[in-house]
Amino acid sequence: MDFRQKLFESVSNDFINYLEMKERSTSYETKKRYLDDLNFYIQNCINSKVLIEDYKDFFSKYSLKSYHKLRSSATARYAVTNLLDFYFIVGRIKPQDYIEIKNELKQYQSKKQEPLDFLIKDDLNFLLDFNYQYSKRRAFEDSLLTPMIISLSYSALFEQNHLAKLKWSDFDIKLKRIRNIRFDTDPLVNEWIELNEKFYEVCEKYYNYRISNEIIEKSDNMISINGQSADNLSINKLLNVLNDNKSNSLFLSTRVNTQKIIRSRILNDLLETKGKGLIDFYKIIGFNKDTQITSATKEYIMRENSKKAYQIN
Repeated sequence: MDFRQKLFESVSNDFINYLEMKERSTSYETKKRYLDDLNFYIQNCINSKVLIEDYKDFFSKYSLKSYHKLRSSATARYAVTNLLDFYFIVGRIKPQDYIEIKNELKQYQSKKQEPLDFLIKDDLNFLLDFNYQYSKRRAFEDSLLTPMIISLSYSALFEQNHLAKLKWSDFDIKLKRIRNIRFDTDPLVNEWIELNEKFYEVCEKYYNYRISNEIIEKSDNMISINGQSADNLSINKLLNVLNDNKSNSLFLSTRVNTQKIIRSRILNDLLETKGKGLIDFYKIIGFNKDTQITSATKEYIMRENSKKAYQIN
């Protein structure tokens, strides 16, 4: 059996097994639609002229463009995206190829619906390098705020509502730590979260900028955007420098928001510790209902089951 035939057979066999293990049980009808979409893709968009020597070749720009032009079913894009995710999870697609293909697929994504997805490790590495490009209009202030928000979302697992509630009294400059806002309603969580040197430095840099321009009190909101206290909307707009600026988005496989950073950080740590790090996240988040830790844990279990099924270490 040549590679081309092997790949085509994996679509109807291995891929369906993968869907069985996903966090949300995929209905029979949805699986059937996915197969119909992918069979259409194979028959109409990947002809004998398309050279396929590797799994990434299945997702050529020409084939994807042709597919989305010809196929208008509600599940068309999700079928291809899920197949790409499957090949990446089981190690058949390299991280850089995965990012490039995901970027190609972004242009076909509906803005009204965004699937519950995760940042891959290369995405997180890019975010934590803080080497972003900014618009000229607010480049300096954004260059201080964006790394700090990324740092606090990643290290303290803070969503927008947590970030908006932070006061300067919650930032312990001497001990290089941030107070866990969740402690106000859940005494079981750790009250303070230590910041590593890199995350502390971006917070300190923002603090020095603020005190050089105004007098701040400990009771003042820690994060101010455009002269106003931060809220969900202004934080999301700030992070759009990563989503809408091609100089940044080309290095990312998906759009960025605080919830995605949190569940991706949890998933990445679970994969690296083989699940042993889960209790550390509960010490920060607590046992109240939390979508991100639940989603990350389900994704971790699904990926581990997939690796076992395909005998991947």
